Amino acid sequence: TVKVVDLRNIFTNCNDTLIEINDNSIFYAEEKVEEGHNSLFLLEYSRLTRRERIIANYFITDPAYVQHFFSFPESILVVMERGGGKAWVMRVNK
Repeated sequence: TVKVVDLRNIFTNCNDTLIEINDNSIFYAEEKVEEGHNSLFLLEYSRLTRRERIIANYFITDPAYVQHFFSFPESILVVMERGGGKAWVMRVNK
């Protein structure tokens, strides 16, 4: 069975990154500027209730960092790097 999901109403900003789609939820990251700070939001959109939930919110101290997201059954692993010898690694429970 193939499922087709229309994401146009969910992902309205080019700064959104899709992390995972499953039967009940869509997990994604959104970068935006709030009150002069670059922020990274990890979000869950419930396909059942059609509501959004913030899983985590972080300030991005260096906009040069590139985020990589890896989804696991109970958590999301976030790796932030900028091509040098340093990387930030965070594990966030879903």
